Amino acid sequence: MNLVKQYYGRIILCFVLIGVLSLRFAIPVRDGDLFWQIVYGRYYIEHHTLIPDHTIYTWTLAQNNIIYCAWISEIILYCLYSLGHLPLLFVFRYMCLLVVLILIFVFARRFELGNYLLTYFILLIVLLSSHSAAFIKPEIMSLVLMAVVVLIYFSVKAGTTLRILYILPLIMLLWVNTHGVFVFGYLFILLITVGEILNYFFSHSIAFSKKDLFSLLGASFLSGIAVFVNPYGYHYIVQLFNYFSNPLINKIYRSVYAYHSIFRYPHLHYVDYGVTMAAILIGLLIMLITRKRVMDWAIFLANLIFGYVYTMFLRSTYLWPPIFAFSAIYLLGKFSFRLTIKSSPYVSNKPFYAWHFFLFCS
Repeated sequence: MNLVKQYYGRIILCFVLIGVLSLRFAIPVRDGDLFWQIVYGRYYIEHHTLIPDHTIYTWTLAQNNIIYCAWISEIILYCLYSLGHLPLLFVFRYMCLLVVLILIFVFARRFELGNYLLTYFILLIVLLSSHSAAFIKPEIMSLVLMAVVVLIYFSVKAGTTLRILYILPLIMLLWVNTHGVFVFGYLFILLITVGEILNYFFSHSIAFSKKDLFSLLGASFLSGIAVFVNPYGYHYIVQLFNYFSNPLINKIYRSVYAYHSIFRYPHLHYVDYGVTMAAILIGLLIMLITRKRVMDWAIFLANLIFGYVYTMFLRSTYLWPPIFAFSAIYLLGKFSFRLTIKSSPYVSNKPFYAWHFFLFCS
């Protein structure tokens, strides 16, 4: 009877997720970026080049020295639009979000957490807090690529062969030619590398072995080389650095809706999601310290920095949720956290799993 209840419970939770995905992301094309990116995709194919001429789209004086390297995503958008117009692009949006949810759920199944209510709660939080990536443009592909990069790291951490680490440079090679947010993908790789070095010296019981650590360093180095493999070479990286370090440009960006902080009205629901994610992770890390007497510096650093990035801009809120999700599931599954409470007339003496506590607090 209990198995039947669990089965139907999971079915109901799946329908809840599908319902939220269907309704929350059922939004029209509200960003004109899509159409000029489709035109760029057509330009690449018709002119057999990966470097567009920006000046042909204006009759006024224009310059061609601005680098916007997203040719892979623009060609994909153009091909999808050519095949099925806007309906197919809407399907593409849903598929990208669904892929992220599936990757997280499959990772949870690895730790036998597929039946846990908290797993579905984590999926729901990821879905809601990633809404800023719902616009049909190259950005939604960055959401998927971020989830893949994070999955690769945590899969190795969970015991998968180290060879998959060397997929990271290939992902970065793809990402640098897909969307400018690749810089945050590489930032994540750098943070976990530094974190694992700290684990090796200060939390040796949960750290990579020396050989494994060198493999991670090698994958990190090759990933750094990969970002220079684009039609513009190192000039693209230099322009990105100069562009975003310019105080005037940063001031202009602050006036754009997408670059508002989550603490600025009307984005306060993102604060709710952020507080919930932070509460779950802080609780799990405290339990790790108290039960195992160690700190996982890689998880701590990645979530600390990307948690901060999450608060900075509305446009960057989708970067932290995949990191949070894989971190929480890894900690829950790897260390099997439980809280036990004494039997009483009012409380069952069955094991009290941590997710009950976190769900109650949330």
